[in-house]
Amino acid sequence: MNIKIGVKSDPIEYRYSYEWLFTLMERLGVRYLQLGSWFEMYSLPDRYFLRLRDQAADHGVRIPSCFSAHRELGGFVSPDPDVQAVTHSSYRRLIEIGVLVGAESVGASVGAIPRDRIETKEIAIERCMAPIAEMAEYAR
Repeated sequence: MNIKIGVKSDPIEYRYSYEWLFTLMERLGVRYLQLGSWFEMYSLPDRYFLRLRDQAADHGVRIPSCFSAHRELGGFVSPDPDVQAVTHSSYRRLIEIGVLVGAESVGASVGAIPRDRIETKEIAIERCMAPIAEMAEYAR
C-alpha cells in the first residue's frame, strides 16, 4: 500500500505565506499540497499560479489537487440564476487554476440547503446535477 500524505493550504489563509508553508513542508518531508481557495483566488492572473507552482516545486512540493475551502462554489443548488451564474464562472476558474498548478483533480462543496428551506433539498440536488456534469466535461 502506498499512502500519500499532504496538507490543505486554507488554514494558513492570510496568516502565513506560501513560502513559509513550503519551507515547513520541505523540512517535514510532506510533498503534497491541496490548494484551498480564498476570496481573491478567482480573480488572480494566471502568472500568480504559475509562480506558486514553481515556488512549490522549488521545495519539492506538488499541488495535485485544488478544493474550495469554503462553500463559495455551492451556488449550483441555489434557485437564483445570478448566484448560479457566478458559481459557474468561478468553478470554471478553479478548474483553470488547477491546470496552472498541475493539479490532477479539482473539487468543491456542491452547497447547502438553507435550514429554513429544507423542503427544497430534492429539487436543489437535481438542480446542481447538470452544472456539475458540465464542469466535469469542461475539466476533460
